Amino acid sequence: MKSLYPPNNIPKILIVDDDPNFLFGISKTLRKIGFIVIDTSNSNSAILKAQSEPPDIIILDINMPKPNGLEVKKILNNNPRTQLIPTIFLTALDDRYIRLCGLTLADDYITKPIDIGVLVLRLRSILRRMDMGYKLGFQISNKTCNTELSPEIVWDHVDISV
Repeated sequence: MKSLYPPNNIPKILIVDDDPNFLFGISKTLRKIGFIVIDTSNSNSAILKAQSEPPDIIILDINMPKPNGLEVKKILNNNPRTQLIPTIFLTALDDRYIRLCGLTLADDYITKPIDIGVLVLRLRSILRRMDMGYKLGFQISNKTCNTELSPEIVWDHVDISV
């Protein structure tokens, strides 16, 4: 399958799941679609990988050996280098309370068994929002050119058409 992204801008995804069969299958599928995939079955390894080679997005299981996925995300959120990396919890846990806790920490929450089409669309949605944020930041930095402008003036000069 042909990659959806230009060679120098291929999104990198870190996938963390302690089920080796699931990890292999999801990693293989996302690679075929065109993503760069880094995977690990270990929470501590995930934290180190996120810090040493920050991905564009993290897909993280909650039900993992210590630290569990919620604890991993709290650790990442407390580190300036990893706190802004969008995260999707992908887990078999479908308890309402855990889902709400997960959504207070991460950007999305998907339960297993997964529909790969839904996962890919949610990944693309996050990437699209990130891209729009980068473009908006670039436009604002180019418009202000070292002058102090109030937020109202900046917004009057920003073109956010997509």
